[in-house]
Amino acid sequence: MSGADPIPTGLARKLPLSWDYNRPAPLEGPLVDNCFEGWDGLAMIEDPSRGLRLQMHTTDRSGYALMYRPPGLGYFCLEPITHPIDAFHLPQRPGLIDLAPGEDMVLLTRFSVCEIDQARG
Repeated sequence: MSGADPIPTGLARKLPLSWDYNRPAPLEGPLVDNCFEGWDGLAMIEDPSRGLRLQMHTTDRSGYALMYRPPGLGYFCLEPITHPIDAFHLPQRPGLIDLAPGEDMVLLTRFSVCEIDQARG
């Protein structure tokens, strides 16, 4: 969870109901600027007005998703990340991957779009 500035202030075991994205949720709502831990790498985003679904699938290196939704602007951002915010300063630096000079890391994310009726059938 973050404070008013919005720097993270701590870990929340119970999220506000308006942040429960395991079920359909509206695009509009309060500010969300949060790292979700324990993400399985799959997200489905539906736009019923257009009859479309976007499916996002990320490789297993993740486990964290960063979501930003500013209030009243009609958009949100969702991105897979490998570690919680400020992992450099957390005990055991969870999820942080140290790379030596010249090394790289790949975090593959696939996006697919289909019609909502096609996705259910």
